Amino acid sequence: MPQIRLHVENELKSFDVDELEPLQGELKKLSETNFNKLKKSLVEKGFKLVLHVWQNGGINYLIDGHQRVHVLQQLRKQGYDIPPIPCAIVQARTYSEAKETVLLAVSQYGKIDEIGFEDFISGEDFKLEDFDFPDFGADFLKLEEKQEKEKNDVPDEPVQAEQEFLVVVMAADEVEQKEIFEQLMEQGVTCKIM
Repeated sequence: MPQIRLHVENELKSFDVDELEPLQGELKKLSETNFNKLKKSLVEKGFKLVLHVWQNGGINYLIDGHQRVHVLQQLRKQGYDIPPIPCAIVQARTYSEAKETVLLAVSQYGKIDEIGFEDFISGEDFKLEDFDFPDFGADFLKLEEKQEKEKNDVPDEPVQAEQEFLVVVMAADEVEQKEIFEQLMEQGVTCKIM
């Protein structure tokens, strides 16, 4: 059976942010807006995800986490105490292979699905403006406004449809199912419980 090779050491090592050498150069830019979002995140929530480092010739090359390290260095200049940061050590045979690993780190193969995203955050009180979701336009993060507008766009008069459509509604339990069924029936919708 073919086996996937691991190119990461099992144990983490910690480094001071000033001991980390950026490997990506000018590959990615951090806008002032996103710098401030990341700064706010680090100050309010702390450091939660390990960095990835390739060690070669006594240098700790940063594979992943360039923006976080940059912001942490700026926070240190502003007087914040920045403890050593946990790093996963990545193996690479050459400088070129390490750069290729940077490209793997910045690649995003999966795309956020709007419906899946809404399901994921449903019931949570996240401040979406604190994040950056490049898969969506700026309007997407105004979900509350969008949902409120959709509520207000419901016509007062029944709409005459020329076609028949099937809508599946998932309920959390039988009580919710009964409530939804009764609400739809009161609105004149033909319903059937499955």
